[in-house]
Amino acid sequence: MRIVFFGTPQIAADYLKAILNTGHEVVGVVTKPDTKSGRGQLLANSSVKKVALDNNLCLFQPDNLDEITGDIRELKPDLFIVISFGKKISSDILAIPKFYAINVHFSLLPRYRGAAPVNWSLINGEKESGITIFKISEKIDSGDIIEQRRVKIEKDDDAVSLLIKLEKLGINTLLNALKKIESNKINLKKQNEKYASYAPKLVKEDGLVNWNFKSEAILNRARGLVPWPGAYCVWENKIIKLWKMKALENSVFQRFHPEKRLQSQRGILCKKVAPGFVAETTKKSIIVKTADGFMAIEELQLEGSRRMSSELFLIGHRIETGDKFFKD
Repeated sequence: MRIVFFGTPQIAADYLKAILNTGHEVVGVVTKPDTKSGRGQLLANSSVKKVALDNNLCLFQPDNLDEITGDIRELKPDLFIVISFGKKISSDILAIPKFYAINVHFSLLPRYRGAAPVNWSLINGEKESGITIFKISEKIDSGDIIEQRRVKIEKDDDAVSLLIKLEKLGINTLLNALKKIESNKINLKKQNEKYASYAPKLVKEDGLVNWNFKSEAILNRARGLVPWPGAYCVWENKIIKLWKMKALENSVFQRFHPEKRLQSQRGILCKKVAPGFVAETTKKSIIVKTADGFMAIEELQLEGSRRMSSELFLIGHRIETGDKFFKD
């Protein structure tokens, strides 16, 4: 098939490389215009553009997709493949290919439509995720499903590790879908709107820890926000990024820390500490109260400083029972 590929970041470039290793012909590549980066604010090529240049592919970088409608039509494509492109494609352009336009989405649609499906799957504590290949329609991520594969979310998965698993699964799923499309052996399946949910683009504020949540919910959010914006809290009006945490149940904490040992210099008993307050510091961790237990912070990063263990952090910073790990 004659394919026009739409994409921009590294993950899209990996898919483009996989397609180039098949018998299909990539007749055109559409990616975003070059962006400025680094201290010198020099123009930098997108990952997809680099692959296109390395393989002498026909490349487009329009500010407005309508500018290249005629050029795309002249390529006489059979299929569009869109992966992490970042721009809406008009219905006029979507009508060009012989077959249609397809997208690779990193969730089990109709669950988690939108920009950050991997992140929100983890934040919401899902036990499985997957890949969906679907026909693009006017409404975002709502087109008919062509192919779908599932993957288990492990307890130690974060957004980076889960995306790596999904990328590998997605490439195999896409190549299988291309075979079916070419041989006209696909059975399109409508998405059930009843089960639709959305995964909006992340913002920095998503990383602020709400200690009134249960410990599991806090850990899930931290897993889902790697590497950006990351889970963070506020101590003495400074942001602390929380790199490594471990939940402690009330019963476990009390067993290892009898009440008689919890009397602080400020006369506050740990069992009466409200969520967001420091319950105790040990040699290797800072223990903060949550809604249903305690969170042991074992690795962190104070703004303007480097990432370090809590043990090292406590050598240079005095933190006591009753200190606030939130902003008033």
